[in-house]
Amino acid sequence: MTMNGPDPRAATRGLVALVLDQTRIDPQRRPSPDMRRWCRDLAARLGVPPREVIDTNRELLQEALRLEQVSHLTAGVESTPPDRVLTGLVSEAREE
Repeated sequence: MTMNGPDPRAATRGLVALVLDQTRIDPQRRPSPDMRRWCRDLAARLGVPPREVIDTNRELLQEALRLEQVSHLTAGVESTPPDRVLTGLVSEAREE
């Protein structure tokens, strides 16, 4: 993991917050290229393969949540990911 930019835990927390708002408004909308790039860049920075296809805000939220977990696992210090209770959004996305 490189040390350029903010702590990956902070970066993923910001991504999750923004994507969660977008998903609440329109879960089926296609995320912007900038949002998908941010997600891919974070995955690369964390050293994990990015999700191949992100067609909806729901899918982007799932990926952002995964990256948030990885960011805590790879932090190099004792770090616990936040407990996320996103009832509805994530469970609905799994049903599709």
